[in-house]
Amino acid sequence: MDQRTAIIILNWNSSEMTIACLDSLAQIHHDNFKVFVVDNGSIEKEWKLIDDYISTNNQLFTLISLQYNYGFTGGNNAGIIEAQKEYQPKNVLLLNNDTVVDPFFLKEMEVEFLKNERIGIVVPKIYFYDEPTKLYYAGGYINKLSGMGEHNLWKQEDPKDNFKPQSEQFANGCCMLISSKLLDKIGYLNDHFFANIEDVEYSYRALKADFGIIYVPRAIVWHKEGFASKKNKGQWFRIYLCTRNLILFFRERARWYSLFLFVPYFFIRWVAYMSLKSILSKDFKSVRSIFLGCLDGITKKLRYVQRPDTFIFRPR
Repeated sequence: MDQRTAIIILNWNSSEMTIACLDSLAQIHHDNFKVFVVDNGSIEKEWKLIDDYISTNNQLFTLISLQYNYGFTGGNNAGIIEAQKEYQPKNVLLLNNDTVVDPFFLKEMEVEFLKNERIGIVVPKIYFYDEPTKLYYAGGYINKLSGMGEHNLWKQEDPKDNFKPQSEQFANGCCMLISSKLLDKIGYLNDHFFANIEDVEYSYRALKADFGIIYVPRAIVWHKEGFASKKNKGQWFRIYLCTRNLILFFRERARWYSLFLFVPYFFIRWVAYMSLKSILSKDFKSVRSIFLGCLDGITKKLRYVQRPDTFIFRPR
């Protein structure tokens, strides 16, 4: 019997991409899952397309419609909370809407939880969708200098020389299967982050709680990387969030002595280098984003986003 699994998919003004993802999920070989699609405050036209699609298969899919955009963290958290109320899953899968999946990916991942109850997160092998032989993610680690999540074999051809599951330090948020035991222990994604670096912070918390992260090469996903950020606010907003959230991560989670490595690296490699690069290319919006990201990381402020502290659902 397959483990009871809730799959959380976020949609924000990208219904065509989301529906392609849902089509692939409808074909997987698994008899005990339900998909919760969280619409993150899309315009009515985009939201209605998702609603119409789901209405034709409401036994497999459930739509959760939020009035505002709560970001990657808030949208996923809303989905997890509703799934726990409605479905009581054994595991929760967070999956980007700009992905398609192999029919056996979920079975390959969830079997790892049966091997060791201290496994908290399982992650698949992820290829680039447009370059399907090149790797987007094949395990990873947290860079102690930069605080970024680093991907093994990034953009390299898949050597296909290792099919054994292996322990990792960093689970990429594109696709992560989370055990209910880990959720009970450390809770949801950190909603202060909105988007970017949230998977680094969650991986860090999981490891600190003595839960393992396992990478399963036989579980396959393809990722249309960067679609959402390119379509919506753009690169400058991502730079702002990364700058802000790196400071938040080190403030909230890192040990005090790691700051002696992070602070010089951050201000030389990230702030100074990125600012100079942006100035030379006359991208002054990105320079401003770096400055405001530093300021808001220190003050824990989040700008450019208007949303209530509690979830407000779209009237049906």
